[in-house]
Amino acid sequence: MFTTRHLPSLLSFLDILEEQREEYSTTEWQARYGLAWERIVYGIRPKFSTEQVATATAIAEAAGPRLSLPAQFLELTT
Repeated sequence: MFTTRHLPSLLSFLDILEEQREEYSTTEWQARYGLAWERIVYGIRPKFSTEQVATATAIAEAAGPRLSLPAQFLELTT
């Protein structure tokens, strides 16, 4: 089960999959990444509202490589 907390990472991963289309032939890309892409695009992303996807996209774009760090490394201490 995916929540809005997972959505920025999933959308970042989706961007990586899209970038790989330029690196591989259509057949090879489909064999390597097609199933993951289809699951995200048709199975996971539609479960979220347009607003949730837009917010997650903004978070993903702003976070850059930080998004791949475990959450405990990103927590701010006061």
